[in-house]
Amino acid sequence: MQVTDINPISALADIIGEQIASGDLSLERLGLFLDHHAVELWQHRVENLRMQTGLDGTAPQVPDMTSRDISRPVYGAVFTAHPVFALKPEVSAAMCNHAVAESGEVPDGAFAPRQSVTLDEEHSEAMTALKHARAAVNEFNADILRQLRSADPDGWRKTLPAMVNVSTWVGYDLDGRSDINWTDSFRLRLREKHVALRAYELAVRDSSIDILLPIADRLAVAVATTSQHLKAFEAVESGEAAFDTVMNALTEHTDRLVSSQALAKEIQQIAQDIPDEEDALAALVIAADISTHGFGMGEVHLRINAVQLRNAMRPVDGRTTSISDGVSSPRLLMERLASRIREEAAWDISFASLDGETAIARRQLMLATQFLKHIDSDQPVRLLIAECEKPLTIMSALYLAHKFGIAGMIDISPLFETSFGLEHGEKIVDQLLQQPVFLDYLRQRGRLSIQTGFSDAGRFVGQVAANMAIERLQLKILRSLKAKVGTSVDLLIFNTHGESLGRGGAQAPMAQRQAWLMTPYVRQQATELGISLFHQSSFQGGDGYRLFGSAELAKATMYSLLAAEMAPPP
Repeated sequence: MQVTDINPISALADIIGEQIASGDLSLERLGLFLDHHAVELWQHRVENLRMQTGLDGTAPQVPDMTSRDISRPVYGAVFTAHPVFALKPEVSAAMCNHAVAESGEVPDGAFAPRQSVTLDEEHSEAMTALKHARAAVNEFNADILRQLRSADPDGWRKTLPAMVNVSTWVGYDLDGRSDINWTDSFRLRLREKHVALRAYELAVRDSSIDILLPIADRLAVAVATTSQHLKAFEAVESGEAAFDTVMNALTEHTDRLVSSQALAKEIQQIAQDIPDEEDALAALVIAADISTHGFGMGEVHLRINAVQLRNAMRPVDGRTTSISDGVSSPRLLMERLASRIREEAAWDISFASLDGETAIARRQLMLATQFLKHIDSDQPVRLLIAECEKPLTIMSALYLAHKFGIAGMIDISPLFETSFGLEHGEKIVDQLLQQPVFLDYLRQRGRLSIQTGFSDAGRFVGQVAANMAIERLQLKILRSLKAKVGTSVDLLIFNTHGESLGRGGAQAPMAQRQAWLMTPYVRQQATELGISLFHQSSFQGGDGYRLFGSAELAKATMYSLLAAEMAPPP
């Protein structure tokens, strides 16, 4: 049997090809037909975008926040990689503008395929989505503070809102990718710092609050310094500058701005004494943005897989085989690693050692170390481990994080997406929770981080079965966490997926989208158990980025997301 016998798309292509070959169909007539349907498809996509975001009038208002702990994170939007951008950037932007204005012309060749996507283009488009998303978060934070000001006129300035954040792994994903060097990732992180510092400087100046002007001046100096570092780093990549010279200059620059929390607290403290309430609110929104997102465009997610981590452990004992190989029981190996975490000192690393490292997982953790040293010492880093099927994998990551001195600033997050991982993920977590060293790490971080994957899970077992398996896994982990740790540690669940139905996405309003990823029953059980949930979900390039393709779309999307996430359990 031929593929065309069972594939209707291939069958249609064969028929059209035969009609063109026989002269029954001309290319001109075919072009007119496609142009006609392109207009219909365009309008459908525009209407769908308005429906998904809530821009069609269904976007909700901010719920009552006066009884909530606004300092606890509730939801995060993660902008993921994989260049699946079917539309050209200018066409995608035109679609977003059409959705906002409710009118517009269909661009010529609107659905012509995009030929290629470079890493810089991919990162630039992610940054645009992040910029719009953060503006929406700032508006949300301002609305929260206004509610608190009305409810508590004397105490509303005391707490910075931190309920929502944004993250990305674009430029930092090495799971199955070999086109991203550590220099690419560090350069992009420097670029993000430059953009963020400049945005903070402009926000402070635009506030016209005189008492904050010295901070704006300090930020301007930091912007200039970061710009110099970025240009020098780009010169190294292009071969125009010596590696050692530039790295030494970056390392020895002692007055660079690296503590975002110190800056946020300084602005918050100043805001306590600003007499004008609107000025005070503006200052607190800036402080909240800096406190939540640090000196970057969003929390960085470094992504590797279990095989890469296993390979990184091979030299640990001076062996050619991994510590997870051989006849020793996994429990014994975990005990050995736990002992080493307790007893061994951290390594010292430099840019030279990072440049010479060949094991991807070690290189990613060394990169995280340099981010914390030279970009932002207060912004945690996420380590996503794909295809995780053994507790030893997570303990190995914790060991390496300890050896690089960053265990207290990194959230190690196993991804459960394979059939085995979905079925046995709770047992993996349960074994980890029996290790005092791992429990100490969780208490230090204040959370257990996991990732559940709809994309590959759908490929392995189908979307309906995957959804049911993921719900069961999330429930089991909640109960295990309550039994082993109690309620002192939060549960961070990052649900990652594509934008199509086959990869866990849904062309539906945000309330339905979020209820599919984390069911109301899981949320209700977490509430009953007394465990705080921090939910993150992904937005993949193309369709996902268009939900944040303009300030208006981003605000409608974010407010719809937050209404779904903060709705009381049924």
